[in-house]
Amino acid sequence: MSNQIQRLLAENIKRARARKRLSQMALASRCGISPGYLAEIETCRKFPSADVLQSLADGLQCHPSILFSPTPEETKEEPPFSPVIIHEITQAKERIAGEIDTLVRQLKPRYRL
Repeated sequence: MSNQIQRLLAENIKRARARKRLSQMALASRCGISPGYLAEIETCRKFPSADVLQSLADGLQCHPSILFSPTPEETKEEPPFSPVIIHEITQAKERIAGEIDTLVRQLKPRYRL
């Protein structure tokens, strides 16, 4: 087992658990595993089976793939666009589409399209 993958899994479980404000005991109870086993997973001493991974994802209310996803800091990716930026991009696209339509209407008679 790659230490990098195991570390990523452990950190993502801890991060998701903290985000949901769950103790190890609370998450373990949701998942049907012992708190000690969860502690071993979070400290990279044990690697869970596929069934336990699914239970952890269910307990954290996320897709199992999220448990193996690098964080934006780890991938050097920019965070997703804010709703304001998305709105501005959408408006710009609509404005450009309107300008293209106007241009096509102007050129149709000229080139008999």
